Amino acid sequence: MYYYGRCSHSWHSGVNPALLSSGRIGVACSQNGMNWIRTPGPLPDGAVMDPRDGVDSAFDSVHVGCSDVIFHDNMWWMFYFAGSLEATVLQTGRKLTGMRLRTGLAKSCNNGIEGFDDHRLNEPVLDVGEPGNWDEMMVAWARVVPPSSSHPFRHWLMTYASMCTQMQTTAAPSFCIGAAISHDGHNWSKLGKVLEQGEPGNWDEAGVSRRHVIFVDGQFLMFYEGTNRKGTHAIGLAISKDGVKWVKDKQGFGDEPGGPIFSPRTDQPEAWDSGSVACPHVVTMGDSFWLYYVGYDSTKKISAFGVACSDGKDIRNFKRITML
Repeated sequence: MYYYGRCSHSWHSGVNPALLSSGRIGVACSQNGMNWIRTPGPLPDGAVMDPRDGVDSAFDSVHVGCSDVIFHDNMWWMFYFAGSLEATVLQTGRKLTGMRLRTGLAKSCNNGIEGFDDHRLNEPVLDVGEPGNWDEMMVAWARVVPPSSSHPFRHWLMTYASMCTQMQTTAAPSFCIGAAISHDGHNWSKLGKVLEQGEPGNWDEAGVSRRHVIFVDGQFLMFYEGTNRKGTHAIGLAISKDGVKWVKDKQGFGDEPGGPIFSPRTDQPEAWDSGSVACPHVVTMGDSFWLYYVGYDSTKKISAFGVACSDGKDIRNFKRITML
């Protein structure tokens, strides 16, 4: 399991972190998928990737966060998002440094624990959009599906999140999801927005962002993070036949498109994940699916990882696994 975080109140070079939890990337290992132990990497304090040091102009010089890691061509490929010293001035007058996020790629030919710096590309593989485009603020939290004989998509497929351009107005910010394709995993062509926020009043009306895409029984499934206007995050489901045209699921337990299929325990304020659930990652475990997620307490300031298990192959019914 790769994760990102930081141990101080500032990013590299003393930059204010602007509410993002990224900074450095670490790894944890498990024998059973439930009990995880942090595994020291080669960098200070055990990280496996740090912001690029000594190159202030680099796109990843201030902070990094892991987006996705896959094993391909006998190497571990890490797609990550990163910010630089570039400043963005919003129309509200607020100045943010490190918030223009780009997607990078690093590879490891060892076990994926001993670091990724030996094969780290100097330039992003996916850049922000031109001024005025919907993704001019960021292209972040990329998830990648490589070509496979198990699904009909013959290209690499990437989905990513961005703040829509209305972020640069006085309107409330909103996240949308875009897609890109590639023939080699290095050179990407954007396809535009593929999933947007819900209608006013819906559970995901404030935006859709981090997600995980898998291929099951002839269709792509996107488990995605949605947010309401109160700032509560939950996890929904969207479905696609080709990985490009997505439709929010309407068969879940929620009354609205997308679900949600997994929600915070708001009725249990003392629960560690009573505030929000976010950042889904789904894996097949035997005859069921395991949903890994980040949970936040009622203050939405303290986070931890959790896991829930589906009822057999039911992708809309997950129950939390309680650690004894």
